[in-house]
Amino acid sequence: MPDIQKFIQSEKVRIPTWSLSRLYVMVATTLGLQLLSPPVARSQNTVPTGSSSFSDVGAIAYDSDVDRQKFCLCNADNIAQYYQVTPVYRAGPEAMKAQLRSLIGESRAFGPASGIVTVRFLINCHGAPGRFRVSQVDEHYMPCTFPPALVARIKGAVQQLLYWKPGTARGKAYDSYYFLSFRLKRGTITQIFPL
Repeated sequence: MPDIQKFIQSEKVRIPTWSLSRLYVMVATTLGLQLLSPPVARSQNTVPTGSSSFSDVGAIAYDSDVDRQKFCLCNADNIAQYYQVTPVYRAGPEAMKAQLRSLIGESRAFGPASGIVTVRFLINCHGAPGRFRVSQVDEHYMPCTFPPALVARIKGAVQQLLYWKPGTARGKAYDSYYFLSFRLKRGTITQIFPL
């Protein structure tokens, strides 16, 4: 089978690089050549492959002191990141935001805290959330500690978000990680993300 790229170069064909793939298809079709599929590049948005494990950075292992024993993963060896399978809150992002603000209430009562409180958790392939973990940083992204009552209120509100649609890829539901971050400015929640 003749090499199309060599053919193009030998004929001194000058074509913008963005159209080379289009030309490749046209020349191959004209010459009756069988097209080979180009290699598929793997990216962070690929379907989970079973390569995730609890040694991965940010993995949330079971902790009998804080986790519900009834929360089960469908495949603990293949937990996807949220951006791979896109789990969603069934009522939608605006309803979630309203529910969270209602459950948390007025955060100013906890003092003039500024920074970000992030709650990471898992959503299993049935849409049930579990294994909630909290991290806190100040406005300079340095680890800090906010008032425990504020952190408990935020974590408790996230734990009450029960109606998730599990993340899917190619028609299959996966366990996945998810997080919600709360930006605080002088004790007031100014942003909830990623929504």
